[in-house]
Amino acid sequence: MDNPTISLSADWQGDRPPLRKWGPFDLLERVGQGGFGEVYRAFDPALQRIVAVKLLLSRGGGADEEAAILRESRAMARVIHPNVVPIYGVQTYDDRVGFWSAFVRGKTLSAILAENGPFGAREVVHIGVDLCRALSAVHAAGLLHRDIKAGNTMREEGGRILLMDFGLTQESSGHSHSGGTPGYIAPELRLGQPATAGSDVYALGVLLYHLLTNSYPPESPARSGTAPAGSAASSGESVSTWDLLGQRPDLPPALVRAIHTAMDPDPARRFSSAAQMAAALSEADGVATLPGAVPVVTTAPQSRKPAVVAAAALVCVTAGAYLLRSRWLPGSGSGGSNAVHARYEKAHDLLLAYYRPGSLAAAVPMLEAITRDEPSFAPAFADLGRADYLQFSQNRDSKYVEPARQASMRAISIDANQAGAHVTLGMLYTLLGKNDLAAHELDSAQNVDSLNAEVFGARADLYQRQGHNENVEPALRKAMDLAPSDWRWPKLLADYDARAGHLDDAIQTDQDALRLSPDNPRVLNNLGLYLRDAGRLQEARDALRKATEIEPGYNRYSNLGGVERDLGNHAAAAAAFQEAIALNPGDYRAWQYLADLYQRDHEDQAQVRKTYQKSIQLGEELLKTEPKNTSLLADIGVMYAAIGDFAKSLPMVRQAAALDPENGQILFSAGVAYELMKKRPEALEWIGAALRHGFPKKSVESAQELASLRTDSRYLAIVASLR
Repeated sequence: MDNPTISLSADWQGDRPPLRKWGPFDLLERVGQGGFGEVYRAFDPALQRIVAVKLLLSRGGGADEEAAILRESRAMARVIHPNVVPIYGVQTYDDRVGFWSAFVRGKTLSAILAENGPFGAREVVHIGVDLCRALSAVHAAGLLHRDIKAGNTMREEGGRILLMDFGLTQESSGHSHSGGTPGYIAPELRLGQPATAGSDVYALGVLLYHLLTNSYPPESPARSGTAPAGSAASSGESVSTWDLLGQRPDLPPALVRAIHTAMDPDPARRFSSAAQMAAALSEADGVATLPGAVPVVTTAPQSRKPAVVAAAALVCVTAGAYLLRSRWLPGSGSGGSNAVHARYEKAHDLLLAYYRPGSLAAAVPMLEAITRDEPSFAPAFADLGRADYLQFSQNRDSKYVEPARQASMRAISIDANQAGAHVTLGMLYTLLGKNDLAAHELDSAQNVDSLNAEVFGARADLYQRQGHNENVEPALRKAMDLAPSDWRWPKLLADYDARAGHLDDAIQTDQDALRLSPDNPRVLNNLGLYLRDAGRLQEARDALRKATEIEPGYNRYSNLGGVERDLGNHAAAAAAFQEAIALNPGDYRAWQYLADLYQRDHEDQAQVRKTYQKSIQLGEELLKTEPKNTSLLADIGVMYAAIGDFAKSLPMVRQAAALDPENGQILFSAGVAYELMKKRPEALEWIGAALRHGFPKKSVESAQELASLRTDSRYLAIVASLR
């Protein structure tokens, strides 16, 4: 367990008898003590609540020291963050300086480590990201913590990670003695240099090392600050990191690299900020940094290529439908001049109307300019992160992943109360299949704003991807109750109804969304899909044509081509698919649909195979970014079956069904694949399961690949049993 907190320039004063009173507070129980003070569970008679009281020990500095402690404690009270224990007040009573804060029920990480042994890698990543965010808030307030350790971090009973015990905190511009806990003290502090944000980052790296190993990095010349020339430390390598790998060879390399960088004996080679460390840690949970991406830095990102407006995903990409609501308000403390605020409001309004043609493309360069001009203006970074996320969700181009993540994390590092930035990260991780990280971000957003409709909308998508379908509709209903005039929530509920096979409900709900946002091409696109699945092909074509007229997009042309094909207009269908490919040659679905059409029209088999292979190639490239996208897995599996590569087809369709066992569309795709493999009993089993999970019988009846299966008496018996 951690050693008690001590000062490197003051003697330990020994044990003290517990007190019973401090000013108006009743001190019920002493729960901790160290070289800088005592902590009590206390009762606040004014507000009738339990609080934690920390009484600081005098260092003999008289009135000047008392004034400094009061000043620093009041500065600590400025730090408002969901991962920081809030300070309620500071005062001098009975000749003792102290402050009172929330009394948190939970266990310190040192106690959990003692009880359960070393933590798992993923758990440490989540803890590290939370503590980095807390530390960013401390640093943003102009403070240093200076005593980060496992004993000063706590897991609340509800699971929240908290940074606490600010007994050593000082103004970052101040000069004081070196202090802290042995083992966590940065090498430069041991040499008498002043504490910096980098020394806090160092201590946080040691903390994560400690949680993973239940030990501390070994002492070495590098850690004492006297690394000889040519040693591992002097060449940029850390002795402690290699020991970490030796003790825990199971750790992700990205986690080891992050801890290595945080604990580098040279402060110049450490992370430049806690936010930068958080970005590196998030990669350790499987969100890879894309080639050429840069870490979070203290200046605004360089301008990128202008955004390209694109249509909604082929089947509604639910995560892509959310939009920021955490806009700047006067007095929010986010910085920026009135002129910047006016520019931001204009860009934000464009982003709110992202479904209108040209809005997103116009918003992005405006937001980039604001972040360059005002690098401390958090709302602009939050909106820029959302804009990049929207482009990724719509275009499925992985180049937007890292910019979305970096901008959102930058917003949070500047202002921890940017709930929308947390929602963006939650949606991004959901789309990438990183469900644990997604849930963590959405929890953070809800801690900041418990009545944020976007949190519930994003949770609905996460629930669906986790297979918790029973929670999807309640979450969407909650979002609709919180924001009844917002078109996004009925649109997402319509998508949920459609997946459950309730097409009449889906059509009605989507029409409700259309009334809230007339001429919305995204709503019209989905309405066309629901009408198609309901067999109302003429109405579907009308809706999709209108969507395409409002905003031409490759997905809408693909959808329109599918309806034209089902209507028997193969020439019009081929033209629509080719238009989709011309707009986005990387859209695997347009190539898939074109291959399906060639197959139906008995085109040259070499051409059919070549077109399927092109679609498979594009789909597998996307699968690297979205490894748990069940629709994508199922589509690729069916295409492999179509070209006779059954060895590759079978694992993919089975994985898709295992990940999403209640999705009728996925089960139907598995049935088609098995039929193409000439495995009729298995095909019947999957098709029957799809029908039982609400997949439209009309879609089964129109599938050309199932023409023979539909004459099978066993299929007729399945249909009869469902009546």
